[in-house]
Amino acid sequence: MSSIRRLAIALTCLLAGAAATAAPAGSVTVPSVPKVKTRIAKVQITLSGYVETRKLHDTTSDCYPGETWIQTNRYDVSTGGFVDISMKRVIIEGQDPIVTSPFSRRVGSAKVKGSTSDYRTTNYCSGQQQPVKEPPTCSETSGKTSISLQEGIVPQEGEDGLQPLTQTPLMLAIARNGGGKDPLECLGEGAGSVTGKDTERAVVTTSIAPGVALAVPSGFSVMKVFNIRPGQRLRKSILLSGPCSKVAVTTVAGAGGSPSPGNLNADSDCFLTGKISYTITPRPKKD
Repeated sequence: MSSIRRLAIALTCLLAGAAATAAPAGSVTVPSVPKVKTRIAKVQITLSGYVETRKLHDTTSDCYPGETWIQTNRYDVSTGGFVDISMKRVIIEGQDPIVTSPFSRRVGSAKVKGSTSDYRTTNYCSGQQQPVKEPPTCSETSGKTSISLQEGIVPQEGEDGLQPLTQTPLMLAIARNGGGKDPLECLGEGAGSVTGKDTERAVVTTSIAPGVALAVPSGFSVMKVFNIRPGQRLRKSILLSGPCSKVAVTTVAGAGGSPSPGNLNADSDCFLTGKISYTITPRPKKD
């Protein structure tokens, strides 16, 4: 359920409950309106990185028709500098806080490219040779990037049953705007599952089509952004690594290292790597 819809339902239920309160005959009861507090964090973010998958096709065999190649799909993303983002925190009395953040304006670049390499064939050692497959036809496309800061899932509730916002993880959502889709014969892979801290809502793809390509834990809490001080910088790198069926996500301070490319040993083996580095700062005040 979206944060906006949750907010609407919470307000409706509270008002309806207040209106339904019994009142003495002949008296007029004014429903109590729940207290609502709103806070807006105005920040800016700069971001760059990539996600890449490598998948092995291999049907080769000694003295038998077959072919092998490696298909690579890569998504390179960059904001090209700082872009403004706003986060709104709404607190309704007696309810969990709700945080919303629209996507930023379209900036920078989002490049998607598919390719094949290491093509090789085998065939009968003698007699008539049989036809073998050619590598798939891949393509490349590009668009713009937009960013949103979203709230993740809190693993545990507080003693009063409400979510402690100081522990609410901050998710980084990245979307590609514009450009085309991967051809079906050279379709990029995505993470079948994602492991790591705060990955319940994680999405990891090579942006096979325009739309949200990534949603990954930032390594910070929601309140870290709301409490950011003038001149402060929140800087992290998000590392992605593992078989396409199960990708591990880790966050490290600063620029971080580079994930291992992994090994491809058998037909249909697929490995995903990626790295997203970003910095969040308060938005400069206008004179």
